[in-house]
Amino acid sequence: MKKTKIIFTERTLDFILEAFNLETDQNDFIIKSDTKEKILSINGETIKRNELAGIHKMEFIKGDLHSLMDFVEKERSLTGNDMKENIKPVPPGR
Repeated sequence: MKKTKIIFTERTLDFILEAFNLETDQNDFIIKSDTKEKILSINGETIKRNELAGIHKMEFIKGDLHSLMDFVEKERSLTGNDMKENIKPVPPGR
């Protein structure tokens, strides 16, 4: 089975949020469009628009080092995969 990867930038973020039924509130937090509830990262933290690094299996990943390391560790423990082939640098100004 081939996995689909969507790489998003600031220009495509609104489209991606809408596809997942999400939007941002007046303080730039990402919220669910229907309930206006703030979404939480895999670490249980709220996420602002400029902090979103990715979405994996409907889990939201913040772009800070701690969150990214937690995501890699979680995936490694679930899959046994060291994920090296999946980690790619983010271009400046994403």
